[in-house]
Amino acid sequence: MARIKLAGESAVYHCISRIVGGQRLLDDLGKEKFVGILAKLAEFCDVEVITYC
Repeated sequence: MARIKLAGESAVYHCISRIVGGQRLLDDLGKEKFVGILAKLAEFCDVEVITYC
């Protein structure tokens, strides 16, 4: 079970997702939409996305 982050503490989290066989999950348009959603969620949750690939 994930641990709850306490208020006032700084932390860096690494999130990863992999597909069996190295298949591509998103095409270029899908990636563009994902980045837009990620930016909106980061703003809503008051977090900073440092990098993604």
